[in-house]
Amino acid sequence: MRGRRVNESLWGVLNAGLIVGLSDDAPLALVGADFPAGPWLGILLFVALIVLLYGWMLVARRR
Repeated sequence: MRGRRVNESLWGVLNAGLIVGLSDDAPLALVGADFPAGPWLGILLFVALIVLLYGWMLVARRR
């Protein structure tokens, strides 16, 4: 568990550096906050990822 905490801390420092360096509250955003299809696209991609990972797990279990 120790490595995960360190990685999470490093990500926080990197993210804070990007926010300050770029003067933007969302420096890694792919689309703006006013993108109308954003919430639906996010839900769709999340569900697709869950289905993909579940299928991958089933295939890996058969081997």
